[in-house]
Amino acid sequence: MKKLIHKVLMVGWIVSILSGLVQAQDSPAFDLNCEVNKSYQGFTLSKEKLLAANIVDDLNEHYKSEWIKQYVSLSVEAICDGKLKRASSKNKELLPPIKRLLKNADSGTEIYVNVRYLPQNNLSYEEVKEMDFRFTVEPESDAQFAGGQQLLETYLKENILDKMPKEVFGQYQLAAVSFAVDEEGYVVEPLLSWSSENEQMDEIMLDAICNMPQWKPAQYADGTRIQQTFALSLGDHQSCVVNTLNIGKTNFSLEE
Repeated sequence: MKKLIHKVLMVGWIVSILSGLVQAQDSPAFDLNCEVNKSYQGFTLSKEKLLAANIVDDLNEHYKSEWIKQYVSLSVEAICDGKLKRASSKNKELLPPIKRLLKNADSGTEIYVNVRYLPQNNLSYEEVKEMDFRFTVEPESDAQFAGGQQLLETYLKENILDKMPKEVFGQYQLAAVSFAVDEEGYVVEPLLSWSSENEQMDEIMLDAICNMPQWKPAQYADGTRIQQTFALSLGDHQSCVVNTLNIGKTNFSLEE
């Protein structure tokens, strides 16, 4: 009798474990989100940080001044009133001529920085090295979906989430479509940058992007408009694929 009771208890315990596993499998193991983010295709700097910069380190957070033993020259080139202009210094200081150049650079144009220096090392022979980078100043107003974020939420729900086939995405699986909003606010250059591995789902995402209404374009304070790049991503945003999208802050996020 004791053996029978023991077997019954064991069976009940095993059934309980299996039941728990089934329930765990049926429950979502991740949050399925739909996001639209600005995608950074190059190095950018805000207008506020540009105007507050005093040394070359302030222009680039990845700049490593500890590599430098001695500066030979610092030069900055920018387009001002349609003409290429240059200002320089013999150290890392952004002298008044450089600051004026940065402040007056034409909106949306690249600024080029070149540093010539002697590296910080123990070699007896010192050779002049060069380091350079380019950046653009971010517009005061990013491109915005017509009608604002609430209408974007409605659009993505109706045109993507409501049409999405069941069980397309698993844990750590993500799909993405890149696109740009041009100077007139039209959506251009749609590209499936990461497939969902479901042809129907990929088509739904691309169709939603291609059929978007006109946006309000990105614009500088002086009225200059520029093209901006975005990424639509759908699935589990814990996926490592997110790191390939070069996305910044989330403009819109919607959970299914």
